[in-house]
Amino acid sequence: MKQILLSLELLKIEIANTIGTQVLYCRSGGGAGSILLLKLSNGNRIMAWRYWEIYKNNNLLCTAEDDTTAVYGIISQTAPLLENKIVENISFDLYHISIFLSDNYNLKIYSVKDVYDDLPNWNYSIPDKNIVYEITSNLEIECKSWQ
Repeated sequence: MKQILLSLELLKIEIANTIGTQVLYCRSGGGAGSILLLKLSNGNRIMAWRYWEIYKNNNLLCTAEDDTTAVYGIISQTAPLLENKIVENISFDLYHISIFLSDNYNLKIYSVKDVYDDLPNWNYSIPDKNIVYEITSNLEIECKSWQ
């Protein structure tokens, strides 16, 4: 596995290709806990490992700290609401990201520094390029190749 540290600007350029894509799949809860996975129509994926929030019309629907019970938990029921939505815009605030979707949905993914845990905050994977951009627990951006 190769890794290089990148600037936030390079990640912004790469993730801008997400604008205009459709969310094909969005799941969280159950055995995965509150890890949130979005699969996009361009084949790329966004995975949030730590804290995130889903909004509709600026009203908070659920967070990563809500009930993760499979099928019936609020996370399991809310995450699929992002499916079939179009990514309309993306904004960054340092290492936090807001993904604005059609029908007034918004996914906010937050990053926290944690020196005691190496679990990433979130990542953006591009399978066609065989790379994953990751916001680490040290608030660094790594580009990983699985070759």
